[in-house]
Amino acid sequence: MTREGTYPSDSSDTEWAILKPLAPPAGFGTPAGSRPVEYERRDIVDGIAYVVRTGGAWRQLTVDLPPWETVGASTRGHDAGKRTNGRTRHIIVDTAGCC
Repeated sequence: MTREGTYPSDSSDTEWAILKPLAPPAGFGTPAGSRPVEYERRDIVDGIAYVVRTGGAWRQLTVDLPPWETVGASTRGHDAGKRTNGRTRHIIVDTAGCC
C-alpha cells in the first residue's frame, strides 16, 4: 500500500537510498507463515520522522501514515551491566546526569 500524502519530513529518494539498507527487511523477526507485510518500510520510517520532526504524540499520527502501533512500537530494554530494566542513556546524551 502506497500512501498519497507527502510531508516536509518525508524522506527523499536520495535519502531513502541511504536509509533502506539500514532498515530491517520485511518480515524480520517474525516466524515463517505469519501475516504478510502490510506497510512499506519507507512509510514506517517517514512516520517516525514525522513524529520526531513535529513533536506530536505517537497516537496522533495522520491517517495516511501507518498506525502508531506499527511506527512507535514500545520496547523495553534491559541493561545487564547495571541490572536495570528500561532504556539507559549514553553519557553524551544524558545532559541531566540521571543515569
